[in-house]
Amino acid sequence: MPYPTEHTCIVREKADFDESTFRTIQRKHEGKSYRVIVGKLKDAAGADDPMVEHSYRYPRDEWTETDARAHCREHDGINFEPAAEAGRAKPQEDSSVASLPQNDISVRAAIGVHHTETTDEGWDGPANEARLKTDESEAYYRQAFAWQDADADPKTKAAYKFIHHQVAEGGDIGAANARGCSAGVAVLNGGRGGADIPDGDRPGVWRHLAAHIEDAGKEAPELSRSAGQIERRTVQRADLRIMAQAGQTRIQGYGALFGVLSEDLGWFLEMIEEGAFAECLSHKPDIRCLWQHDPSYVFGRTVNNTLQISEDERGLWYDCLPPETTWAKDAVETIRRGDVNQSSFAFMSVDERWEKKDGQMVRIITRAEVFDVSPVTYPAYSDTVVGVRAVWQAAGRDPGRMIEMMDRALRAGADIPLPDVKMRQALHGFLTGAERDDREAVRRELEHLERRLKLAEEDI
Repeated sequence: MPYPTEHTCIVREKADFDESTFRTIQRKHEGKSYRVIVGKLKDAAGADDPMVEHSYRYPRDEWTETDARAHCREHDGINFEPAAEAGRAKPQEDSSVASLPQNDISVRAAIGVHHTETTDEGWDGPANEARLKTDESEAYYRQAFAWQDADADPKTKAAYKFIHHQVAEGGDIGAANARGCSAGVAVLNGGRGGADIPDGDRPGVWRHLAAHIEDAGKEAPELSRSAGQIERRTVQRADLRIMAQAGQTRIQGYGALFGVLSEDLGWFLEMIEEGAFAECLSHKPDIRCLWQHDPSYVFGRTVNNTLQISEDERGLWYDCLPPETTWAKDAVETIRRGDVNQSSFAFMSVDERWEKKDGQMVRIITRAEVFDVSPVTYPAYSDTVVGVRAVWQAAGRDPGRMIEMMDRALRAGADIPLPDVKMRQALHGFLTGAERDDREAVRRELEHLERRLKLAEEDI
């Protein structure tokens, strides 16, 4: 059914996608905001595969139906639905856009942390959900669950997932069940078939459930990182140093710097916006300080106060108390001598935007989850530049020409859908021995991007 507050443009059929990978990106066109729903194709849904556009959502308070339709046509839309209106039985269809069956996805969100009474009694999730009242308020249902489908009817149970509160026979919602919360974390980590929610929502749901578990005096299971899109970046001006404080040896430095452009990542640069980690840090996550990004060698952790991590005006600062072990003492000495003088960090982008600066496309990370920081010898992406450029050519595409096409289109004010940052990793895999299916998927995405650029040039 059409949405009451947004016009919708379908770019690619929902059946092509692995729905568990859907996420939302914010963009602007001629000063008007719109959302892009992206996900991974079913035949290319690995950790390093690229995101592909599924649909656009245009807020009706910013976009007229005419403007939204025009934008949809300009971007190869295959179906358009205007925002719902009172009394409208079904959306009117644009005769210039091919008609397909109803085909859309939900925009989803984790419910914020709250603190309630807890219990550790036996848990039966379906039974508790069945006891919930029907046709109740949004506030009522949000008390019992950890995730809400923001586009579904908020007065129905079907709009929510991850129930974890006790529900009495009359429908009254009671204490958070620690076992139910642990069961929810297990699903987030792939149990029972995994969680059908976007990767970007997993940390928020985990924080909600983990807070109840900790309120019950227990240690929350960790969130598996395998389902998320973990990336690594290196800071060369990390101010990495060894300090002696109160008789203790400490490792200090910056894991990430704000407002600093990265090296060339193949076809784009990258920058982290100030405050990008603020929300993540506010939830006191379990972050590690590792040696050379090796989880076998842990210098410290935030949960046991051997790692302090915070934001300042310059970036993500860390202060770690390493263990009194032989390997740690050896590592500290290499840092003290300056043999190791860079830091790296592992993160997952939650929100980002794209801009053009001095002729190059720039990915700006505005909100991110951080997982670890690490003194390192080599940058995390030192081999990507040559590899990515060679991959474009191996796929029969001229990166220079495509970048020139994008430049001309952007100068003319065209709204170009940028390839997702995961394209870089997929392209690198194309060069370094990915399976044939993966290589063909990358080739198709490059062809799709080139077609979009050619269409933009025709409009210019």
